[in-house]
Amino acid sequence: MKQIVWALLRTVAAWGVMGATALAGPSQRTADHLRTHADSLLGQRVTLDVACLKPGGGAVLEPAPGIALVFAETWDEAEEHAGGEVAVLVSRDALDKTMQRYGSRLDTVALRVKTNRLSGTLAKSSDGILCIDATDGAAVPAELTLRSRPVLRELVRRPGLRR
Repeated sequence: MKQIVWALLRTVAAWGVMGATALAGPSQRTADHLRTHADSLLGQRVTLDVACLKPGGGAVLEPAPGIALVFAETWDEAEEHAGGEVAVLVSRDALDKTMQRYGSRLDTVALRVKTNRLSGTLAKSSDGILCIDATDGAAVPAELTLRSRPVLRELVRRPGLRR
């Protein structure tokens, strides 16, 4: 009888753990989460778990003088899978330091993807592209048009960036 009770308790506990994991959903520090909740997060400071930054098409895109546009590949650390990409506005002066900090390719440590946190304000450009403004107010995303020819080429290559 005791064995049946213990087996039943273990089964119920396992179901509870699986159910809680399924309800948790994606990490709040991924691009996928930002796109899903963009309306409520717009204009707020957000933090992402960034696996790497990629310049658009191998070259740095400049949507405005002194502002660089790069693409952050996010990583869901809880579920251990890719969390989508998002455009990031960075000051041109800080670009080299930023690229060095986040790297331009996935880096693993002990079979886990290494991430760094990136903070900025979730914004929308004048043409509706979601982006992270990491310039500390130097850029005004609402006045930027990110749909220039090189940026459009990147958006076509990265369909997850469009909303």
